[in-house]
Amino acid sequence: MKERKRSKEEVLKFLEKLPEGRKIYYQFGPVMVEVTKDEALELLKKEEE
Repeated sequence: MKERKRSKEEVLKFLEKLPEGRKIYYQFGPVMVEVTKDEALELLKKEEE
């Protein structure tokens, strides 16, 4: 089964609803790093630009 690609708006809304302290991982090419909720939101917003 093919997984559908979520829009950045859907991901942003999901991240905003997550409780503080939740582990979030962000992928930069082949590297995946743990980021805070605020960092994840900021990185996704920068991607849109």
